[in-house]
Amino acid sequence: MLAILTAVMAPAALFGVFVLAGAAFAKSLQPRVGADGAVMMGLAWLGAAGLVTFWTSFIDLRLGSVVGVLGVIVSLGAIVWSRAWRRWRAIVPVGLVAVGSTLATVGLFRLWMAPVGLFEFSRTRTVAWMLPVDNVLPSALADWLAGDRPQFLSGDWLPSDRPPLQTGLLLLARGVLGPLAGISRGFAGEELAYGTSVAAQSLGVVSIVALMWALGYTTRIAVATVAFVAALPTTYINMVYTWPKLLAAAFIVGAIAVLVAAVRRAESQVTSVILAAVLSLLAIASHGGAVFVLPAVLTLAVIVFARCNWAERGRMTAGAIAAFALIYAPWIAFQRIVAPPGDRLLKWHLAGVVEVDDRSFLRALVDQYAASSWMELLQVRASNLATALWPQSLEGADVWRDGWQDRAQHAAFFNTAAAIGLGAALVGGVLVTALISRIRHRRDDRLHDAAGLSLLMLACIVLWSLVLFQPEAAIVHQGSQAWLMILSAVAFGWVAFTRWRLATWIILPAQALWTIVVFADSAFYADAPMSPAAVSTLCVGVAVVATAIITSPGRSVRSAAARSGRPIGYTRST
Repeated sequence: MLAILTAVMAPAALFGVFVLAGAAFAKSLQPRVGADGAVMMGLAWLGAAGLVTFWTSFIDLRLGSVVGVLGVIVSLGAIVWSRAWRRWRAIVPVGLVAVGSTLATVGLFRLWMAPVGLFEFSRTRTVAWMLPVDNVLPSALADWLAGDRPQFLSGDWLPSDRPPLQTGLLLLARGVLGPLAGISRGFAGEELAYGTSVAAQSLGVVSIVALMWALGYTTRIAVATVAFVAALPTTYINMVYTWPKLLAAAFIVGAIAVLVAAVRRAESQVTSVILAAVLSLLAIASHGGAVFVLPAVLTLAVIVFARCNWAERGRMTAGAIAAFALIYAPWIAFQRIVAPPGDRLLKWHLAGVVEVDDRSFLRALVDQYAASSWMELLQVRASNLATALWPQSLEGADVWRDGWQDRAQHAAFFNTAAAIGLGAALVGGVLVTALISRIRHRRDDRLHDAAGLSLLMLACIVLWSLVLFQPEAAIVHQGSQAWLMILSAVAFGWVAFTRWRLATWIILPAQALWTIVVFADSAFYADAPMSPAAVSTLCVGVAVVATAIITSPGRSVRSAAARSGRPIGYTRST
């Protein structure tokens, strides 16, 4: 157990050093930047370190290790220079909720009892049926860089089929922590790779906190919101299965957080748009599903863009182009030159071509649509909308055991509403309350912010459902985790702020208990029961999360001027 905890917590601490260093350095250089913007600059610094490590490792693995170590040295220097520990009142609760939620996840999944490899264990034990090999692809790409570089990673998966950022973070942790393998077994081989993958998925903590801060909530509400999102079934599934969905969501939620602050005139307009572009590109460099949230990012960016003069717009445009050239253009070149064709997933989801195909994406798209009738296309779109937005019957679920737990896991894995648990009811309550408020001409900034972001996310879900080519394809794991995180976070945060805030002390434990009951005892855990060690780890994690909430400051990090900005979804009635 100690080796597994070490393998998860050590990379998490390493990532925390990068985030804290970037945030502290940004805050020192620009004292007026908000805590949310500073934290997102720290996340961008970590993402940049991961990509640089990947590309230097592509040239030479030893060079990648050197770059990783230099990144750590620079980060530690930035922390010392900026004296970041002076802001411990905001840092400690965020760190505690990250550690606590990770401990609870590890305890519930009882990783140390795996009878097989950790990636294999997570593939076969996360839910009540066997998942595909997607979770091992980032680690396989890291091994591909170190080996003879064959044509395929695993099966018919090409090295260009999955973006490189999680692989870069694996290489960063391997280069920095790998030399410590003689001290702890947790730093060696697959344990470190899997632990780093889990740590990478936990980065959404800082993005959710930043989003809540940007909306003007207190740190206590922000930390409680993180706990709620961590307790959702979809978060648990993706944390232990470790494909890069939550990692991508961390960056795209961060992009929306900085744009929310800019819309509310709480941050520099130019800096916010450029930082949002950087974070969005890092999200796409983590997992392609982040593309489906770009309409929301672009909507907020256009609002900010429209308020600026032409000189500011020029700087925004130049910054976004430079970010694309530095972050994503090298990966496009890798896909086209090193491991072509690089467009398999585009053809799969948007054109319905699953197998590797020599046609260009546009040619495949045109051919597929030309071969389908208008009635077929309309039926597919209706099917996808129903799959995404309407609770589906679970009859005929492809599970090995037909018990209620397996059916609940199936719903959480496939259906959007089930994936966010009680968050779905909270979102509905926010939208209904916002509608009533508008009818009565009442201004409630935070309510309209929550409703505005919820509608943006629902619009992204609808657009996603319409562009997917295959019927019933609008299932959770083929979309983005970002809209699930944002929908549940803004709804829970608003309820925690209102006069119904006491309800959150019922909602949060109830959601956590439901997830624990659903995933604690399924047919697949006959050889890995909830041992005293597992229960203890789970309980310690819950206790640490509770401590984080209780000890969090009960005041907003935003200034009064920032909180008085116009909300996202509000237009004053005349």
